[in-house]
Amino acid sequence: MKRPNRCTLVLLVGGGVAALAAAGLLARPSGATVADSTCPGDATFTNVSASTVPIGVSVVRSFTLPARNEVSAVQLSAPDGYNATQIVEQNGTYGLRLTAPRAGAFMVQATWSEAYLINNPDGTTTPATCNGAGSVTLTAVRPPAANKLPAVGIWSYDHGPTLKATGKYAIFQAYLNVSPGKYDIYGFSVVVVGGTCKKDGRTDSYQLVGGSVTKTRIAVKPNGSFSATRNAVGDEPGSKGTVRIKGVFDGIHVSGTATAHMHFPVLGDCQGSGKFVSIGVRIA
Repeated sequence: MKRPNRCTLVLLVGGGVAALAAAGLLARPSGATVADSTCPGDATFTNVSASTVPIGVSVVRSFTLPARNEVSAVQLSAPDGYNATQIVEQNGTYGLRLTAPRAGAFMVQATWSEAYLINNPDGTTTPATCNGAGSVTLTAVRPPAANKLPAVGIWSYDHGPTLKATGKYAIFQAYLNVSPGKYDIYGFSVVVVGGTCKKDGRTDSYQLVGGSVTKTRIAVKPNGSFSATRNAVGDEPGSKGTVRIKGVFDGIHVSGTATAHMHFPVLGDCQGSGKFVSIGVRIA
């Protein structure tokens, strides 16, 4: 069997057919179709979209089968569990909608039929078909966390709590810097309403316990979350201690929990924790 003659092929995927642009194949002589066990055709299964897919999200990836011969009966598939469905795409591409259930590499496979011509010794040609197959590797990755920070600028969360309760709650005031690719708190104060102070065997309840932190940087993640423990000073001369904050920014809102442990000359050893909610405004 001789290598078939090549001619230009234009795939019309939207209609599900392939048109032959070369006149030699358009006017092929009649003859019996030969089914080959191997495919001498030149179709190559190629990925023309992103090589990664997010985990748990339905996405479409596109592929082509460039060839000089006529290609038909294209079937795409993915491993079990990827909920793969083949879809019709335009401009010579084949689409596969899928959802990756886990992280890691996986293969998308394709099978097709390819028509070509056999050159006979007497100068005639015989049409033949063969079955082709190919595969490409995609990789499933976890999608990046959504950015929940407010717009670029300097934000002051300084408008008191919108969350109050009968018992304890906290007032959280902070400065947030939002710049491209970087977000941090660079100063804050915490006051827990409803703390407890002990001194000289006496216990006083429902006290204001808290302090300020001015020279600090607390990184904020793109999803808005933050957590840190810092040394703090109180309003009363000689007062000092630690405050711990944990929360999340969601646009102009911030919420979380604050815990303060302070030593005051007058009130003694004071502790308290409570939830806070605050609203910010852009000041620069």
